[in-house]
Amino acid sequence: MGDVMADNVAAIKLSAAETAEPSGATSANSEPVATSAANGVSSSDDTIADGTAAAPSRVMQNLSVDVPRATWDSVVAVFVKDWRGEWRTRAALNASTLFAVAAPIALSFSVARQTLSPETLAGCLWAVLLFAALVGLPRAFVKEEESGTATLLRLNCPPEAVLWGKALFNFALLVVTQAAAVPIFAVLLSARIEQPGALLLALLGGDVGLAVAATVLGAIASQARARGALFSAIAVPVLLPLLVAASTATAAAFGARTELWPALQMIVAYDVVAAAAAWMLFDFVWSA
Repeated sequence: MGDVMADNVAAIKLSAAETAEPSGATSANSEPVATSAANGVSSSDDTIADGTAAAPSRVMQNLSVDVPRATWDSVVAVFVKDWRGEWRTRAALNASTLFAVAAPIALSFSVARQTLSPETLAGCLWAVLLFAALVGLPRAFVKEEESGTATLLRLNCPPEAVLWGKALFNFALLVVTQAAAVPIFAVLLSARIEQPGALLLALLGGDVGLAVAATVLGAIASQARARGALFSAIAVPVLLPLLVAASTATAAAFGARTELWPALQMIVAYDVVAAAAAWMLFDFVWSA
């Protein structure tokens, strides 16, 4: 636990130091202006002309606050911190991957010697991926509350950097989980992938929406006592439109006679709306 907190604090301080340099440069550049203004005042006041003219500039420097900005470097710092911590414990990765691999195996025994339609296969696939995501994605914020680094993260990183760094981590976690689950699902349930490109687009588009929505919902649920139950309760209704569109697009990829492009357009629309809503609301959620 001590190593995890030390790595988290070091990563947060590193991101704050990198993003604070432009503000420090601005304060340094503004010193001549403040000094010249002070000299102008000292010409009309004999008490300041004895060498205290530089005092206003020093006061302004002491009052200046280096506020970290939501730059790409700070987003990457949050992502690297989370990925290093996850790779050390593998709590969310093991839980999500185990469920995503075990569920198709159980389904293959239940539907042995049965031919499932593409629509049924698509629905089963996204049901497996959804519950695997519900198992692992809340860990992005729960581990911050459990290890006591949430306060440090609030003080040293802007909300935008936390949002997109956590969303990028959740997206990577989903991609790794699906890389193991989808091939096993296709083999065990005899799913014929007639349009691999459409399946890839549906999976990536669904991952983006899942990652962004789960990031905001995870921040809300992490501050409650029953974190896991609350996250599942609020995530399923929010993610339902995305699951319908992703299942439709996946069914088309499996060979169903359904329209592919309207489903993909709905996935993209959901991703855009989810990203915009997360960007506008996360500051209030994270600072509460």
